[in-house]
Amino acid sequence: MACRPIELALAAALLALGCQPKIGDECGSATDCSAMGDRMCDVTQPGGYCTLFNCEPGTCPAESACVLFQSELDPSCGALDDMRMGRFARTFCMRVCTAASDCRDGYQCVTPRDAQARVVDKSTDTDDPQDTQVCLVAGSPPQGTSAGAGVCGPADGGTLPPPWDGGTSTGGTGGAATGGTGGTPTGGAAGAGG
Repeated sequence: MACRPIELALAAALLALGCQPKIGDECGSATDCSAMGDRMCDVTQPGGYCTLFNCEPGTCPAESACVLFQSELDPSCGALDDMRMGRFARTFCMRVCTAASDCRDGYQCVTPRDAQARVVDKSTDTDDPQDTQVCLVAGSPPQGTSAGAGVCGPADGGTLPPPWDGGTSTGGTGGAATGGTGGTPTGGAAGAGG
């Protein structure tokens, strides 16, 4: 008995759904991650990484969590935990793991905060979503690390030049009748009397 085209198409669809790659699987293009186009391949990761870009809380498949990278408002100022996203912030679905063996070769099982990232899902398998571990590139440097001193202020122990150093700057002195002129860092000018 020969199969009809509809039966063949149904069998192919069921087979494709049963073998759909998971988040974190190796890939070379988006079609390696999903024939339906609902998953992408991040080819910037070693061996590719099946994921969903721009995920939102609760939108990642069951084997993954939505993780926010480069969330600092300004990398020179350090991380601000006020839930605003920096202009370079991006979210990705990342493979959840509990041990290194859950990740493929070249990846490690770590909490996103180890890479200066955070889980944005409101509920996960852990009590605190930030304790959720995901598969990230092994030995990868933290994302968006703070540059230290810069626009936000001096490094610890640094001093500012006068008049901002908190030293001996004084305000102006007033004259007898009309008030004084503004001060300078080293002293005030006498006011014009009247």
